Amino acid sequence: MKKTWYSGILFYFVAPVVMIGAIIALALTGFATYENYRLGQATDQIIRIVSLARDLRVAKDIPSDKASLIFYERLRQISPAEVVEVSSQFLGDRPEQGLLNPWGEVLRVFFYPSANSLRLETQLSSAACRRMLSFYAKDVGSLGVRRIDVRNADAGSVWRMVYQEQGGILSPHAIYGGCGDDVQDVLSLTFYL
Repeated sequence: MKKTWYSGILFYFVAPVVMIGAIIALALTGFATYENYRLGQATDQIIRIVSLARDLRVAKDIPSDKASLIFYERLRQISPAEVVEVSSQFLGDRPEQGLLNPWGEVLRVFFYPSANSLRLETQLSSAACRRMLSFYAKDVGSLGVRRIDVRNADAGSVWRMVYQEQGGILSPHAIYGGCGDDVQDVLSLTFYL
C-alpha cells in the first residue's frame, strides 16, 4: 500500500486528540464512580442512623430535645468518632451535634415533632438530592419515611414539601420540583421510629 505524504502528519494530529478524549472519558468515569460511591455511603449512613435510633429505643414519652440528647449520648458510647460538635452563625454560643456526611457536610439528627419521629437534615448538591430521593422513592413506605422536605441552602429560604405519608407516592415530578436546579439544597427526611 502506497503511503501518502499527509498520512504521517494526519496521525500526529489525530492521535493526540484521541488520547486526550480517552483521558477525559476515563476521568469522567472516575468522578461518576466516586459520586455514586458517596451517594451509596450517604444512603447507608441514613438507614443505619434510623435503624440505630429504632434499636436504642429512646423513650417515647419524653420531650423531643431530651430524646435527641439521649440519642447522641448513646451514639457516642457506640461510635464516638461519628459525632461532631458543630458551631454555626445561626446557633450563637450553643454548639450543635451532628455527623458528617460523605460530602463533608453536617448531617443533623434530631427528634421532631415528637420523640416518635426522627428527622435528619443535611446539605448536598441538587443532583445528589434528586438521586437520593429517587432511591427512597422505590421503597418510601417500607422504610418508614413520614415526610420529605427540601429547601435552598441559603439562610431564610422556605421548605418545600416533597412527600408526606398521606399522599403515599414520591413521584419523579415531586423530586425534580423539590430539589430544583439550585447549586446546594438542604434535604430533610423524617422517619417513624
